[in-house]
Amino acid sequence: MSNQLVFACQKCHRSLKVEQKSLQESHLESFREHFAESKTTENELGDSFILLTSRDASVMSGGEGKSAELEKQMRRLEAVWEMVTDVCEVEQPLCVSCNEAVLQELDRRDKEVANDLSLLQAQVSALSALPAPSPSHQSEAEAEEEAMIAELEHQLSQLQATKLHLAQERVSLEEEERKMEESERKFWKEYQDVQMQMMVAQGERRQLEAAIESYTAQLARLKRTNVLDDVFHIGYDGHFGTISGFRLGKLPSASLDWSEVNAGLGQVVLLLFTLAKQCNFTFSTYKLLPLGSFSKMCRADEPNTHYELYGSNDLNLGRLFWYRRFDTALMWLLACIKEFGEYANSVDNRFVLKYPIRNEMIGDVSIKLQFNQDAKWTKALKYLLLNLKLLLGWVCRQNDPSAPLPHTNPKK
Repeated sequence: MSNQLVFACQKCHRSLKVEQKSLQESHLESFREHFAESKTTENELGDSFILLTSRDASVMSGGEGKSAELEKQMRRLEAVWEMVTDVCEVEQPLCVSCNEAVLQELDRRDKEVANDLSLLQAQVSALSALPAPSPSHQSEAEAEEEAMIAELEHQLSQLQATKLHLAQERVSLEEEERKMEESERKFWKEYQDVQMQMMVAQGERRQLEAAIESYTAQLARLKRTNVLDDVFHIGYDGHFGTISGFRLGKLPSASLDWSEVNAGLGQVVLLLFTLAKQCNFTFSTYKLLPLGSFSKMCRADEPNTHYELYGSNDLNLGRLFWYRRFDTALMWLLACIKEFGEYANSVDNRFVLKYPIRNEMIGDVSIKLQFNQDAKWTKALKYLLLNLKLLLGWVCRQNDPSAPLPHTNPKK
């Protein structure tokens, strides 16, 4: 064990035993000269011994200590290993199998280099065999190259001009875009204002349409309304004829107060006066004096002589005198109705009074109160009102052909 040194392979790390031999300084110097001249040590050192660097080696000797001679040998071997590692570019020492693998890899690389070198030499030979270009061909190639360069320079100048133009156009488009965005913001603001105004206008329009609809319905209702018929509504209440709600006549079973009869006769005079005025008709013989509950009649040629169309509950004194004046006023009123009916017939021959009038007679009863039965007098006043109602309807149709006919709604 004292003559052997134990190391580890730098690749497979197996233990290696190296016989200790004397390595002098002269031997180390000769190694340096040899490696400096040849630069190839793989084949010479591969079969003779194995090397290991000092930092990776683990040296084990047989005794407890190392002699100074062994240390010198180690330093010398380390120097040899460093030289071999520098030249081979492979960490030393190596075992035989690892060393052979390294040698095979080096052989492979050497063959690849040789193949590359042969291919390069063949290409160089082929290029050398090519004929040299003639001066004419060379001039044509140079001319083509110059023309190509000029064309490229021209294209470059065009591209630069185009780039400048596009840059200017981009600035213009950006400015236009900014203006368009501003216009768009303004447009949307105005659009919203218009929408708001439109909503307000639509609301007002709906209100106006509702108002128009209401007014139209009201107008239609007014058109269907006979104003005179509403003001002077003629109807009946049992055996009594009525005008504006006032009953005319007298019956033993239902005695009326003269105030109601006077008011009713005043409405009759006022209605006949109004109808004649609307038709611009003037009575030839008699004249109406509508004075409410105290209305009167007179002759046209004697306007200061009046005959009363009203009575009183207190008629004890002068009762006969009052009957004569009251019956005369009723006959003159009946004569005015007859004259106006004849006028209506002259305008429209289809119009005829329902109850014919002859002197004091209307239909088959007398209009006079004196010496007359209460039932017959009440019937005469009812016939008078019905004839007056026909005249009212005729006048309304003359003014408005679409006007509704007067209606009769009896009191229940």
